[in-house]
Amino acid sequence: KAGKDNLSKLIEYIEDSYAILFSDEDAFGLSAFLSDNKTPAKAKPGQIALEDIGVEAGPTELVPGPDISALSAVGLQVKVEKGKLAIQKAKVLVKAGESISSDVASILTKLDMTPFESGLEPLVAYSEGKIYTTIKINKEEILEGLMNDYSRALAFAVSLNQITKETIPF
Repeated sequence: KAGKDNLSKLIEYIEDSYAILFSDEDAFGLSAFLSDNKTPAKAKPGQIALEDIGVEAGPTELVPGPDISALSAVGLQVKVEKGKLAIQKAKVLVKAGESISSDVASILTKLDMTPFESGLEPLVAYSEGKIYTTIKINKEEILEGLMNDYSRALAFAVSLNQITKETIPF
C-alpha cells in the first residue's frame, strides 16, 4: 500500500518470525553497524556449534570440589594448581555442526566462555526501489581482500615495468 516499486517482493524472504527495521541509513552501512554491535552469548543446551568450541590448557578460576568431576565428565584433564583447577591439555568439546549437550553448556558457563554472538542479522534490504539479498558486511574479510588485491596489482605493475611511486622501490 506504500506505492513503492518492488516493496511487495520482500514477502518472498519472510519465512518465520522476523523483525522489520526501517531506517534512513544506507542498508550496507546499517548492516555493518549491526554486525559490529553483536554481543557475546553463552552456549545453551541443544544449540548447534557454528565452529569448533574448545578449551585451552591453563589455569581456571574454579576451586577444587564438584567441578573436578564435571570437567572430567566432558573429557577435560584437570589438576589442582595453587588452589585452583587447571586444565592440563587443550580439547575440542564440540565440533562445528554438532549439538551442545547440557554438560558441555554448563562447563562453558563455569569457564565464563561465550562462544556465540547475539544481535540482529540483516537478511534482505530494500533501498531506492531495489532489493538487496547479500548485505552482510564483514570488515575484516573485505579489508583482507583489498590488501590481497593491492599486493597482486602491485606485483603485476612491477612485472610490466610500470613506473609509479609504489613500484619504484621494487
